[in-house]
Amino acid sequence: MLNQKKVYFDWEEHSMHQIILNIEKVIRQIRFKYGNNRFELNENIRVYKRFALNGIDKAVYWYILNMYHLSDQESYKAKILQPQYPEIIWLNHFSNNFGQMYALRNYTEQ
Repeated sequence: MLNQKKVYFDWEEHSMHQIILNIEKVIRQIRFKYGNNRFELNENIRVYKRFALNGIDKAVYWYILNMYHLSDQESYKAKILQPQYPEIIWLNHFSNNFGQMYALRNYTEQ
């Protein structure tokens, strides 16, 4: 189980790094496209900044929530991930930790 958690967290860290690298790539593209016009450059970066920060916030939120839940399972502090009567389509997902995180992520993104 510990090895599975380590692999899962490594994958989450990798996905956060990918988000940051994609943001850097888009910023470079914006700078290349609007490098001659300072006003348009700043305007496009300002607009993209909101989108980029939202993506980073979501990635960090999920990483911390996963880390907290998967490392502190015995204390049952994360009651939201252990419903008493889950919907039938989600019943199998609540049988393990990773399924719980998937179900919660799907639920909150709807």
